[in-house]
Amino acid sequence: MISVKVFIDFRVSSSLAHDSRVRRRSFLAVLRTARPVTVTEKVVLGVYAAWAGLAVLVSVMHEGLSANNVTRLAIIAYLLVGLGWYWLTWTTVASASGLAFVLKCSLGALVVEGCYMISRPVFASLLIVPGASPGTMIRNTLIDFAFTFPAYLVIFGSFWLLLRRFRYRVSEYVLLFSLGQALGDGGAFFVANPALLLLAPYVMLNYQAINIVPYLRVRDQLPPGRAHGLLRLVLPIVVIPAVYWVVGAAIIVVGRQLGLK
Repeated sequence: MISVKVFIDFRVSSSLAHDSRVRRRSFLAVLRTARPVTVTEKVVLGVYAAWAGLAVLVSVMHEGLSANNVTRLAIIAYLLVGLGWYWLTWTTVASASGLAFVLKCSLGALVVEGCYMISRPVFASLLIVPGASPGTMIRNTLIDFAFTFPAYLVIFGSFWLLLRRFRYRVSEYVLLFSLGQALGDGGAFFVANPALLLLAPYVMLNYQAINIVPYLRVRDQLPPGRAHGLLRLVLPIVVIPAVYWVVGAAIIVVGRQLGLK
């Protein structure tokens, strides 16, 4: 019996050692194939993170825990949870298909839309106010999703087209694509109040919470040989706002026909 036990223990330990070696080889393989973030990019992202943190701090100090700031803090929490989960599972092989990227971004956008139901839903009449019944909250949220989800599919479809055509550094994607969304979502506001561009990261955090993690999942699996010219830096802040304006106009037209304001 002792020899049998020793044999079993030996087999189990050998199996565990083999699994450990396989996991170690898989991890090293990912390290060899993944494109590292350069020191310059880390500095840029660090400066941006400090800028964003300052913008949020200024807003909280000015307005306190208003509905807008509570919404923003909830979105930041969602971003941090997503990044934390990514770093814990980043060696997992993810799908690089356009459909997977677009769906992950669009579903993430619904989380952010849900956060906005207490401050600025797609239509003011859908705002969830204190004392609203659970039925009203669910109904308003589902109506909001019915309008915004198809729009996000189109928006993130345009993201995928740009990513398939051009090669972006992590810092370029994080800053330019979210800036394009901020300009598309609030371009008229920034034109009327250009000084508030200094607080643009306060708004950009919304979009980064949605699309950073799906991008990190696929960036090392995108096709090689993509263009790297200066045009890639211009297109996100031109194409993405244009897409926003088109889908936004469609939402407004359809919503008004249905009596939503």
